[in-house]
Amino acid sequence: MIKKDINEQDFLLAKRMVIGVCARDDEIKTITPCLESIKNAISKLPNTEIVVCLNDYYDDIYKYLKNKHCDIKIITSFPGVICAQKAIVDSHDADFHVFIDADSIIEPDTITKLISNFENPAIILAYGNNIPIKSKKQSIIEKIYCLYANQTYLTKRKYFHGRFFASKKMIFPKKSTIDLKNGEKRIPFYLKQFMKDGVLIADDIYMSYVLIQKYGTESISESENANVYFNPIKTISDFYESYRRTRIEILKCNLLFPEFKTIEKNIERKTDWYKWYGIGRGEDKILWIVYLALNLFFKIYLYIEMVLSSWGIIRKKKQWKVLTTTK
Repeated sequence: MIKKDINEQDFLLAKRMVIGVCARDDEIKTITPCLESIKNAISKLPNTEIVVCLNDYYDDIYKYLKNKHCDIKIITSFPGVICAQKAIVDSHDADFHVFIDADSIIEPDTITKLISNFENPAIILAYGNNIPIKSKKQSIIEKIYCLYANQTYLTKRKYFHGRFFASKKMIFPKKSTIDLKNGEKRIPFYLKQFMKDGVLIADDIYMSYVLIQKYGTESISESENANVYFNPIKTISDFYESYRRTRIEILKCNLLFPEFKTIEKNIERKTDWYKWYGIGRGEDKILWIVYLALNLFFKIYLYIEMVLSSWGIIRKKKQWKVLTTTK
């Protein structure tokens, strides 16, 4: 064990890391705990730098960071997580780029545990173990979401989760915008309204597809002991918005990059009914059935919303809406 720890430490000391945090004004309340947890985690890693990229709207959080965290590098980018991450990668070279959501916190040894995955040369990207910070009095929706987040009744994840991850190779879409007037008639009418928000916004969907296509599922590793903590969704409106923005992202990705359609089908997670029958309390089993029903309802409701908004019957909404109960 001692020899292994020494090897891990030598491996880490020889590498340069950049810890990226993408943030906006709505994360002003959560970013200090996030940054403080990162500082504790990298206190013994000399070749490591924290970079915060502010994107979309950020006047208040910019002033706050300049006042409270003047030791941290701050840059800005166009709106969207992908744009913010690309700005960090383009401006700060590193052996590993680590990204963490601005409303999450990590343990002092979490980054060390995460990066140690790369001692296996086949691994391109490693992501952390997501643990919800449960309320003392949980709502039914929070219980359902925590059950989903804990992956109790799901088949094994083959793609990565973007809340907290590290990568040797960051991959971004070559397209950053799309011309809706010239040659893009194949875009369904109900999706065109979301192309104005950018081709792709999130990080984990497109990049997972590319890594799996080029290097196989073994290139992505879940680090089960690299814990990252987050506030879970507590209301049905936030639950729907979380589903909505992810589903729209998948639809856009499959449309613009049709070569990934077969990959999506192969890595899609489903209910593992053997687990459902075999483990867990009776309440959890019932909550999971409710989750599946909600998922079906969200799918139908989203399609109706997209069609009606594209016809101008209801107000159009941006793809990426802030989740209020996770802040």
